[in-house]
Amino acid sequence: MVHHYDVDITNRTTGAKVLSAKVLSEYYFMPRPNTLDVPVPTGAAGTSYTAQVIAVDAYGNASPTASLTFER
Repeated sequence: MVHHYDVDITNRTTGAKVLSAKVLSEYYFMPRPNTLDVPVPTGAAGTSYTAQVIAVDAYGNASPTASLTFER
């Protein structure tokens, strides 16, 4: 059971980290949510970002890093 997610979002052009957050999985809600909203600071249109996410359980065990790129 996932306790939280470690989320890091980086601007691909500048390499600057725009977000580093711990997002609770909300496992305590029934039914469990299918999605979680992570607010991203506003950037210029056409800016490309890389998001890296690690799932962490209550014992501190971490999943492999999942990553994706997206544009605003």
